[in-house]
This record gives sequence, C-alpha cells and structure tokens, in this order.
Amino acid sequence: MDKHEKLIEAAVNYWANFFKSPAYGDKENGGQLGDSESTLMTFVKTSVNSSTNVTEEKISVFKQALTKHLQEKAERELDCTLQTDWAPEYPLSDFLFKAALPNTFFPSKRMMWVSFKKGTVKLEGEQIYPSVEKGKAA
Repeated sequence: MDKHEKLIEAAVNYWANFFKSPAYGDKENGGQLGDSESTLMTFVKTSVNSSTNVTEEKISVFKQALTKHLQEKAERELDCTLQTDWAPEYPLSDFLFKAALPNTFFPSKRMMWVSFKKGTVKLEGEQIYPSVEKGKAA
C-alpha cells in the first residue's frame, strides 16, 4: 500500500460525498454576506442539482481524476490546495468538467490543504486526516 493512499482517499471522498449530500444553507453558501445572498445561492444550487443526472459512473470519473492528480503530487511530495471561491477552482473545476458534473454541489467557500510532507489533510485549518480528537493538538 502506498504511504499516501489513505490520505488521498480521505481528500477524494470528502469532495465526492457532496454529490450525494450537496452543500446547502447559510454556513455552506455565503451566509457571511446576509440572508438574501445565501437564499439565492441555495435556490440556484437546488435548481441546477435537481435537474442533474448524477450517476455512479460520473462520480467515479471525478474521483479517478482527482486521485490521479493527488498521486502525481504525492510522487513529488508536493503539497496542494483544493478550493472553492463561489465556484470550484482549478483543478476541481477541471475534474467536474471531465465528469460532466456541474459546479453546484460543493460549498461556495471552502479550502482544503493536502500536505504529503506532513501526511495531513486540513479543512479551513482543521485537520480531518488523520482524524484528531477535539481539543488535542494536531
């Protein structure tokens, strides 16, 4: 087993899980700007997502593309970020395009740091892999 396999799996699954449980609501979609922007963002996302045919095949294409990207970074021990700023940024946007999926399933503002040197995945600065008990240092 590759030493980064579980780290890559954690990062890929985090993003892929949004296809089954999209990010809706204030906290996920711009609540810091006020209720009207958040309500509008949620309406747009639910409208687009409800008419999107998300298949296991499309999710698999997305996961494979993201996995390959992270494996290439891991081979060179290069840390990377995966983020959204109102829409998924490159390379996430590229993987969505390859999978024929819209950019409306992910949270509007999110940043993930993947560190192959440290062996960690952090989300908004909080470590999600390997899991850390709340209140304990990462």
